[in-house]
Amino acid sequence: HFYLYNDNSSDNYEEVLAPWIQKGLVTLIPWAEKSQGSAYKHCIRHYRQQARWIAFIDLDEFLFSPKNDSVVEVLKDYEDVSAIFVYWVLFGSSGHQSRPTGSV
Repeated sequence: HFYLYNDNSSDNYEEVLAPWIQKGLVTLIPWAEKSQGSAYKHCIRHYRQQARWIAFIDLDEFLFSPKNDSVVEVLKDYEDVSAIFVYWVLFGSSGHQSRPTGSV
């Protein structure tokens, strides 16, 4: 399940998310506060009983496995720990002068 905290988006996020909200896969929380930390605390306080794992990930960030395992597969190795920290890897332009077509 995804809990998305919206801090005043001005794009068509409601239209894009509507099918996922209707399927019960996304809960959209309007969030006026600017602090990410307060959103994290709110999420833990209100939703921790509904999840085995909670990840705080911005929508422009993503997780990947070098072995191409799913997140669920990776987490199976960590069932006995209470927290996992993930290092950042910054991806550059790969020499592109303008954005190429397609997804990342």
